[in-house]
Order: sequence, then structure tokens, then C-alpha cells
Amino acid sequence: MSICKFCGGLFEPNKFNPSQKYCSKKCKSNSWAKANPKKVRANTKRWNQKRYNQRLTIQKRLYYQNKQRALDYKGGCCRCGSKDSIVYHHLNPNKKLCNVTSLFVWKWGKVKVELDKCIPMCDNWHRSMELELRHLIKKLKKKGYNPTYK
Repeated sequence: MSICKFCGGLFEPNKFNPSQKYCSKKCKSNSWAKANPKKVRANTKRWNQKRYNQRLTIQKRLYYQNKQRALDYKGGCCRCGSKDSIVYHHLNPNKKLCNVTSLFVWKWGKVKVELDKCIPMCDNWHRSMELELRHLIKKLKKKGYNPTYK
């Protein structure tokens, strides 16, 4: 019987390695980690960076796939037909979950549900429509009405 150098537990040494110092691989690796904290931090940092880059790559791919699917699903601008710089305008902002472009990294089912609440517009038409709506709301507020749009 031998005593583990890390945890102090009793263990039967391996017949192929009678000078074994640790009871398990876990104790051996923990002993190394305790003796080399700088290397552990460097390895952990490298591993985390690699995983972060992998997740980022997956999210970018999902974003562009869903963006293209949304364009195929809803089509181009509802006013001019352009497919450049499309913005999805919510018809009822009170039922809006969040901005559609931030949803593109989600699963397609959730994106599709949110797209059903929207109309596609090119950026130019969307800006002019929002400006007209804001002017209309100001006029209504002056007359005493209180619209609940933005």
C-alpha cells in the first residue's frame, strides 16, 4: 500500500509502475496544476479564447444564414422592392419582442415568429416613414390625443 502525494489517500500501486506516487490521474493533474499556476492560467486563457472564437464563428454564420432566409421569406422593400439595406419595421411596436436584426443569431423558428409581425422596408423609406409618424404624433398630442406609439 502507498500514500498519494496529493490527497493523502491509500492506494495499491500499479504492478507495471511500482514507484507510482498518485492514486489517480486526477490527483496527478491537480498536483501539477497546483505546482504550475501560471501555466494553468495561460492554458485556460488560450482554451477560452479558442472556444470564444469558435462560438463567434458559429454566431456569424448563423446571423448571415438567418439574414438571407429572412430576405427570402419576406422579400425586398414593401415600397420600392429593393433588397439592399433592409430594415424590418414592426407594425405594432407594443408586441415587439426585440429588434429583428439582433434575433438573427437565434434559431430560425423564433426569428420567423418575429418577422411575421414586421414589414420589410429599405432604410431610406423606413427613415422617411418614421419621420412622418413622429410629426403626426406631435400634431395629435397638440390636439389633446395621447397616441401610444413610441
